[in-house]
Amino acid sequence: MGFLERFSKKPTNQELVTRVGELIFPASIAAEKEILRSWATVDTAGKESDPTKTSWAIRTEMVFFLIHLMDRMAFAKGGPQLRDMLVDSIAPSVLQATVAGTWQPPPGHDPQNVHAHIFDELTSDMNKATDEYSALPQLMSEGGFPTTESTVFGRLTLRIARELGIPHDIDFRLAVFAAAPQALIASDLNNRIQQLCAALK
Repeated sequence: MGFLERFSKKPTNQELVTRVGELIFPASIAAEKEILRSWATVDTAGKESDPTKTSWAIRTEMVFFLIHLMDRMAFAKGGPQLRDMLVDSIAPSVLQATVAGTWQPPPGHDPQNVHAHIFDELTSDMNKATDEYSALPQLMSEGGFPTTESTVFGRLTLRIARELGIPHDIDFRLAVFAAAPQALIASDLNNRIQQLCAALK
């Protein structure tokens, strides 16, 4: 196979499935950095003193949030079969990337065992988060306060703030809310799911 043939070869359906989720973890990291940058300008006495815990709480909840949005988009564009295929195929690989890209096991500990334990906990946390998000019919408040907890975007702000022990810190929650749409754009979920749907027709 020549260079031009390889270069122009259409991706397989499995490659398109993989591509749907490959930017979720990088988008979550970018959102985490933006939230921390915004929050650093706010003088808040209740700030979490452990930066590792703060970063992990933001990063993982952004991952859960984007996986849930992938779930909703896939269902809207391709029905339950596409939704189930994407969630089953992509969620585990995204969680594995999140664990491997965050945690370096201490000396003397088996990396596989450490990562497997964290992965199991993360999977359980993701299932709880997606159940909570799935119970909310509305993604974003229409004309109301952006952190309204009855919407998916508003609940995202609450879940992260609650995990850090600052559920009433509006400045922090607004920083999360501002970063969430950018994370969705960076994940390119909408375009990638559309490409997959077109290929499957």
